[in-house]
Amino acid sequence: MHAVQSPGQPVADEPTRSRKWGPLLLKAVLSVLAISYLIWRTDWPAVGRVMSRARVEWLLAAVLAYNSSQITSTFRLKTMLRGIGIQAPFRYLLPLYYTGMAYNLFLPGGIGGDGYKAVRLRNKFGVGYRLVLSTLLLDRLLGLLAILVLGCLAAGFSTSVQTLLPVPPGIGPPWIGLIAAGFVVVVAYIGVRLVFRRFKTVFWRGVAVALGVQTLQLLGCTCLLMALRVSSHLVDYLLTFLASSIAAALPLTIGGIGMRELVFVQMSQWLPIRTPDALATSLLFYLVAAVSSLQGFWVKQD
Repeated sequence: MHAVQSPGQPVADEPTRSRKWGPLLLKAVLSVLAISYLIWRTDWPAVGRVMSRARVEWLLAAVLAYNSSQITSTFRLKTMLRGIGIQAPFRYLLPLYYTGMAYNLFLPGGIGGDGYKAVRLRNKFGVGYRLVLSTLLLDRLLGLLAILVLGCLAAGFSTSVQTLLPVPPGIGPPWIGLIAAGFVVVVAYIGVRLVFRRFKTVFWRGVAVALGVQTLQLLGCTCLLMALRVSSHLVDYLLTFLASSIAAALPLTIGGIGMRELVFVQMSQWLPIRTPDALATSLLFYLVAAVSSLQGFWVKQD
């Protein structure tokens, strides 16, 4: 006979517990695999030599460019929130944004940066949680759109990509990149009109700000390359950086650890970029992001 559970006895919710910890465990396993692969494939003494020659003034410029991109990201979030009727002041959103960055990077097993921001915005402005989450999702998608647009343009100006991909006669590669970028934007606009209709009035302004964000991040990456004294094939390094930004945004590892580095290592096999320089750039960018995100733990929230 099966034992009958008394009404007052708590019921163990094993499926719920599995749903909670399963994704985190999978991320932990993938993180270990990514790090192990990098340790195995990387000439770490060579990476150390590259990083040891870094110029401090360019590193500081990279920190400034990165934080400028995050401040601009806050303006993008402010723009998207207008689509659901939230007129949030910038002085409220900026510390909220930095706290979300810190949660995403250092507390991946908890509520997460987007979840934290959604809860705070719901409590502050009385808007539905799902509606706020959909706004934050579209905010992220606009960032991805900007990366794709700039990636198409960078690929169009990369002589290395031109040798890898067939180019139709009579059409220059830069024009192909421009056409591809325009196609991506049009598809995104159609998608917003179909799925996120309430945001169609703020779409173009959101795209413009998102392009500004990613341009500042490219500027930060350029500063890191200058710090490492890399002066050739800059377009290929920046194209690799954009591809790594997409990989790092995917929820596959804890805090995106290892994903950006994996892309840099892999693309160094296809493009004329040096693996030690590429990996050093990736590690320095992660360090800049981590140091900048730490502010989120002590900024004052209204």
